[in-house]
Amino acid sequence: ALIIAGHGSGISGVAPDVSAGNIITGSDFLFLRELRESMPTKVDVIYMRACLMGMIEPAYELRDKMDFYVASQTYMVTRGLVPPLDLGLEIPSISSSTTPSQLATMYFDAYQQQYLTYNPGAISVLDMSKFTLLVSKVNALAQALIANMATEKPILLSLPDVSRLQHFDRDGN
Repeated sequence: ALIIAGHGSGISGVAPDVSAGNIITGSDFLFLRELRESMPTKVDVIYMRACLMGMIEPAYELRDKMDFYVASQTYMVTRGLVPPLDLGLEIPSISSSTTPSQLATMYFDAYQQQYLTYNPGAISVLDMSKFTLLVSKVNALAQALIANMATEKPILLSLPDVSRLQHFDRDGN
């Protein structure tokens, strides 16, 4: 598995060079194209332990470099990214017989159990063998929206602002 921990910025990149300036707004992120080009071989699992890396665009950029992709579409909660690294890796029973699918699921479960019980967030596992189908479905949706924008736009604009509907209160209210 390849684990990349640090700040993420979705399509802008991941793991900024902290010596280049501000850790969040610094311009020297590891671009996904750079990561892809630097990987000579495919790995079983890429775990992006960074915010905003679970969108379809980062996965697409790295699609030929892994069998499973574990990442969050939102912000990731952490207790810290300084040594010892808090990677959410308290995973039991990894052995030589652990399959890539099992390992990816273990990363998912560990993060969910350690953080999402009391904090808002999301994490997902993509099986890259099914990714081409996902991309084709997203492309078909985009084409349908474009083709029908005249009739769909008023409907889309009439939908409620979901930012007012989603609550991240710890007590569930």
